[in-house]
Amino acid sequence: MDRRNIPYVYKIEEEIRKAAITGDGSDAARLISEALNDIGGGVAALINRYPYDDLPLVMASLLITYNALCSVVGPNGKALADGIAQMTNCVAINLAELAKQVRDEGRAES
Repeated sequence: MDRRNIPYVYKIEEEIRKAAITGDGSDAARLISEALNDIGGGVAALINRYPYDDLPLVMASLLITYNALCSVVGPNGKALADGIAQMTNCVAINLAELAKQVRDEGRAES
């Protein structure tokens, strides 16, 4: 099987097993970062389709989706998601897109 078609979680688990032996978790951390950037980029693209004022509705939808997914992935999947989220301490914001939205909203209000 082409390694590009393997879900991130399986590649990450493989790197975590290697890290347990070698003591070097840098490849697992790199894969987690890659997965979050890839998946997060898709989520950000979806979010950017909505006006700034609708962000509370987007947030509510994401929270509802998160809660629904928890029952699908089970306790182990939820623990993995929560653990990664707790250890993630950086969020990138596309300032160009944010500035564009603010300008567009200013024009719409004029």
